[in-house]
Amino acid sequence: MADRTIQLGETTRITEPIERLLKMTASPTSRTTAFSAVLMLAALISACGGGSNALPVAEPEPPTPVLQLVAGSLARDSTACGTKDGNGSEARFTDVYAMTVGPDGTIYVIERNTSSLNPSCPRLDVPLLRAITPEGVVRTLARGDVPADNQPLKSFARPTGIAADFNGNVFVSDGHTGAVFATPGYPVFAAGQGAGVWKVAKDGTVSIFAGVVGGSAGQHVDGTGTQARFVQASAIFVDQSGTLHVSDRVARRISPQGLVTTVPDAPLTIAADTSGNTYARTTNGLVQVETGKTLANPFGYSGTLAISASGHVYGASQYSARVERVSGTGVVTPIVGSGYSGNVLPLGPLHPVGAIAVGPKNQVYIFNGYGLQVVNGLPE
Repeated sequence: MADRTIQLGETTRITEPIERLLKMTASPTSRTTAFSAVLMLAALISACGGGSNALPVAEPEPPTPVLQLVAGSLARDSTACGTKDGNGSEARFTDVYAMTVGPDGTIYVIERNTSSLNPSCPRLDVPLLRAITPEGVVRTLARGDVPADNQPLKSFARPTGIAADFNGNVFVSDGHTGAVFATPGYPVFAAGQGAGVWKVAKDGTVSIFAGVVGGSAGQHVDGTGTQARFVQASAIFVDQSGTLHVSDRVARRISPQGLVTTVPDAPLTIAADTSGNTYARTTNGLVQVETGKTLANPFGYSGTLAISASGHVYGASQYSARVERVSGTGVVTPIVGSGYSGNVLPLGPLHPVGAIAVGPKNQVYIFNGYGLQVVNGLPE
């Protein structure tokens, strides 16, 4: 027979077997003592959860951040560099300049045709766009182009920024301004070239999305597609509506249909979170555009930035091996790097941080030397 609970007051209950036990007690004094013990037990049970069978559950410990190698190598020798597709540590990179993470978690990196980290590493013939799965499988998605005098470009020549939309397209800003560069060891950027934004489809097909691939540049002209002109496109990102934001010494916006407009007196926005908040770097620090609030900016003005879904700003100086986080209230927290005290993850060999990006699950990706690392387990 199932135990029947008996109400004692407003909250305390005892079961029928306990009631029978009280009635069987020989003397009134013993019954009083036993009843007092039952009340104490009932109160204890009530305090532990109102008489339910469940035991108190301890709060789970917060995850411990873990720094892991995703692809490439952290070694600083000639065997670690070069360009090679492959799985994890089998892959090789040269000099990663920019990085972004697509909505599906794919990491995209731009390698420019330089090799500033290690003089013994070979230079690239053309810049490359590489795609990396979260599991570390690396493939080359698209190749850039080397300008020839008075010849239109077929692909990006001097990539300066990268962004990915929700349809799997990747956009590469090209800062080639039409000037002639004749630095020894670097490709010659011939006169008559332009600047703009390239679109790379899922299958690797490259096409000009906005701007000019040949002819005159060096001026801000609004228009659709190749009717538009850019001066020196650099930082680029995609907002929730699919609109591209491009820093071009002034703020430019590109609609999903390729219409380029200049936004007068707008700050040069450089990133956005998934809530639609945009951020701009100014001489006073990092500013959230919608509120005008200035956040702490310990990264200097040459660093690379990334924004998490919750609005945390991650920054890294390109001249040091450090990554820090700034909350929406301006609190600065070191994440990885050297020169810190306390519980901060070591970054490994002291390469400069080439680029950082934040994944859809709050993973922070860091390109450190010739290897891609990820920090998992960071609290929001």
